[in-house]
Amino acid sequence: MTATGERLDRSAILGMIAMGLAVLVIANDFTALSVAIPAIEKTFSTDVTTAQWVINGYAGPVLLQPCRGHRLYVPDRRRID
Repeated sequence: MTATGERLDRSAILGMIAMGLAVLVIANDFTALSVAIPAIEKTFSTDVTTAQWVINGYAGPVLLQPCRGHRLYVPDRRRID
């Protein structure tokens, strides 16, 4: 139930589940990348600072994707022409 006493409908619950799964997948992805920094340094003959900047550059857009999840459930969404 929400603060006003209304129950959440099915699409709201599914949207929250989808957002939770997306956050878990992204967290797992960046944990793996952090562990791989030494291998990235050796493979590309670079220093840790550059490898970290590349990972951070990748992280920005990827981490913003769940923010777009509001499209899964927006009550009373109407098309604006």
